[in-house]
Amino acid sequence: MEAFIDKFGYIAIVVGTFLEGEAILLVGGLFAVMGYLNPIGVIIAAFFGALAGDLTSYFLGRLKPRRFLRAIGIVRRHEAQARKFFQKYGPVSMVLGRFFYGMRIAGGFVCGLVGMPMRRFLFWATIGCMAWAIVVGTLGYVLGEGVQLLLGDVRQYQWYLLLGMIGIGVVGWVFFVRSGRRKNRHISPS
Repeated sequence: MEAFIDKFGYIAIVVGTFLEGEAILLVGGLFAVMGYLNPIGVIIAAFFGALAGDLTSYFLGRLKPRRFLRAIGIVRRHEAQARKFFQKYGPVSMVLGRFFYGMRIAGGFVCGLVGMPMRRFLFWATIGCMAWAIVVGTLGYVLGEGVQLLLGDVRQYQWYLLLGMIGIGVVGWVFFVRSGRRKNRHISPS
C-alpha cells in the first residue's frame, strides 16, 4: 500500500477534493500521520483540487443547464433570491460556505448562475479553498494522531480505515443528492 500511496496519493487527493472533499482530505491527513504523505503536500493538493472543482462548477453555472439545476434543488423562481443573496453575502458565503457540505458543492455553481464576475469569484474561491484545505487537512492530521494513540500502529488497520472514510464520503454524497431530489418533489417549477 505504501508504494501505491507514494505514487498516487497526492493525485487521489486532488481528484477526491475536486469531486467530494472532506472524506479524502481526512484520509490524506491520516496517511500523513502514518508517514506516507507530507501534511503540507496534502493541504496543497486539496487546495488545487477544491479550486478546480469550484471553477468547474462556476462555469457549469454560467451555462445554466436546466437538468443540473433540478439535480441540486434550484429552480428558476429561486434564481432571483440566490442572485440577491450572493450579491450581498457572496464573499462571506464563499469562504464560510466551504465548511458546509451542500453549500460547498453548490456554491460555485450558484455564483456562476447568478453572474458573479469571474475575478471576484476566483479571488474569494481561492481564499475559501485555502482556508478549507488548511482547516480540514489539519483536522485530518489531528484525528489521525488521535486514532494512532488509540489503536497503536495504525498501519495494521489502514485498509479498514480507508474503506470506512470512503464509505462516509459516499454516504454523504448520496444523502446530498437524495435531499436535493426530495426538495424538487415539493417545489413545482414556475
